[in-house]
Amino acid sequence: MIPAFSMLKETELDALLAYINANQKRQLSKKDRFPDGISDPIPTRIAQPAFLLHLEHYATAPASAQLASLARINQLMVLPGEKERVFIVD
Repeated sequence: MIPAFSMLKETELDALLAYINANQKRQLSKKDRFPDGISDPIPTRIAQPAFLLHLEHYATAPASAQLASLARINQLMVLPGEKERVFIVD
């Protein structure tokens, strides 16, 4: 919330706002910051595939560190057999 500035007259408030607007830094547009940049790197639309992929939560690796990243998974292996066994190397 902006305070009411009730101690200022309307002309003083207008002058203050004019000063702020005149002296604020203008943000450059992307075109101004990157004049030689590519405006659309992929001009043609990417076609939708004929299939969908449905993801389900399988497991959460326990934390193996105190700071981020908490679990640093290097490899995940599923060993087939009577029971499929999952091994996670971190």
